[in-house]
Amino acid sequence: MKKVGLAAFDDNKLRQYSELGQSLLQKKTNELTTQLQLFKSILLNFLKEHNEELSKDITLRNEFIKICQSVGIDPLQIYDKHDSKMNEFYFELCVRIIEFSNSMKDMNGGLLPVNEFLSSFKDLNITFKDVEISIGLLSALNDELKIIKIGSKHYIKNFNIELTNDQNMILETVGNIGFISVAILRDNFGWKSYRSQSILNEMISSGYLWLDDNNGELLYWDPAWLTKS
Repeated sequence: MKKVGLAAFDDNKLRQYSELGQSLLQKKTNELTTQLQLFKSILLNFLKEHNEELSKDITLRNEFIKICQSVGIDPLQIYDKHDSKMNEFYFELCVRIIEFSNSMKDMNGGLLPVNEFLSSFKDLNITFKDVEISIGLLSALNDELKIIKIGSKHYIKNFNIELTNDQNMILETVGNIGFISVAILRDNFGWKSYRSQSILNEMISSGYLWLDDNNGELLYWDPAWLTKS
């Protein structure tokens, strides 16, 4: 009977085809690696030639970061290879983040809205991406500092305890309307009063929320809303 499919090939031919396939794959991998190294070199040269502009021009800096990320290159790998104005810029920003988040910790419990930080340092001409890169630099020194997303908003988290699902739900709500109450949690999420009160009291003690007695109705406010000018 005539053999068909893979059975038509003897072991020697199968091995030859396998080796050929591996050789082609390795060649393609080497080519891509060479191209990536070349592209990194081009980015590094651009950084050397334009690092002063990159540290001052927000549009140029964002485009540079976007190009790095589009090909899977961590911008920090580029910056670390060259002692540039960009390094000075991001390390200065690291100091600002630590100082500001620590100064606000008693007020917000260690949850600082990124937008609040950006608006407080408009003179630095920084963006969310800049904050993200700086937090990445800081992570090696302080693993408590992270950027987290709650709902549609980003926060700088300055504590090492993970938030629960209930806490995230409450923070997402107050981030949208400014406050929460036992009645809102009951009517919108079907929570029992004891559940709501227990979690809200815990969040008050941690500093995530502020309590306001509104003519007998207890409202639990997002500190960022109360401190808006």
